[in-house]
Amino acid sequence: MFPKILFFLALSFCFVPVTSAQKVTNGRNVVMAMKAAGKHRKPALTFEQKTIFHRPNGKADTVTWYEAAVPGKLRIDFAPITDGNGVFYFRNKRMMFRNHKLVNTAPDQNILQTLLMDIYQDKPERTLFVLDSLKFNLNVFREDVWNGRKVYVVGATKDDNKAAQFWVDKERKTLVRVIEPKGNLLLDVHVTGYRKMGKVWQEESMLIYLNGKLAQEEYYQNIRAHKTLPASLFDPLKWTIDQPYWL
Repeated sequence: MFPKILFFLALSFCFVPVTSAQKVTNGRNVVMAMKAAGKHRKPALTFEQKTIFHRPNGKADTVTWYEAAVPGKLRIDFAPITDGNGVFYFRNKRMMFRNHKLVNTAPDQNILQTLLMDIYQDKPERTLFVLDSLKFNLNVFREDVWNGRKVYVVGATKDDNKAAQFWVDKERKTLVRVIEPKGNLLLDVHVTGYRKMGKVWQEESMLIYLNGKLAQEEYYQNIRAHKTLPASLFDPLKWTIDQPYWL
């Protein structure tokens, strides 16, 4: 209990808004800069996702997912929706559904949900607490170049590709890469595409590597931002949906 209280007290002294004139020197500054740059993002999002799984035998399977997100919650329905299969992320847990029924609940803090969605709506102390709990060292910071663009790298020194770390485009303040050790697996996500939606840079594709091998590709379409979405979409006791929410 007391370590958490001390952590939050320490964070309370760190939340000075980062402006373009201020120098970014650590992970806390990066989080604040990302949040400031995303101030025009609406708190809810829906989209369709083309997902390509790469199997160890060299074959690839393509499926469609439908997704809805609000702060702290992410719903994924696997096509066809009439089967009632999918997954629900709620903060630090994952709930799996099969045939319209909850079949498994497990601890799982989705780092992509944290750095691509929640960071723009949550209070900074919440984001920093999550990153700290996942062993991202916010004091380890450097500038680098990624795919020809300048980036901030938080959590790892140069040539360290195993420590928990996230990479942020210096100009746009958008996530471009995240590496996270997960037990015997090393997750390495490359956010490969963004497009401008109004005043917002919205991600539209990514590649996911596991232990250095391409495991999954994701491509997003029909991306729509919302001020709100029905609360029933994020109620695990009401998993079955009557009509598509992504149209």
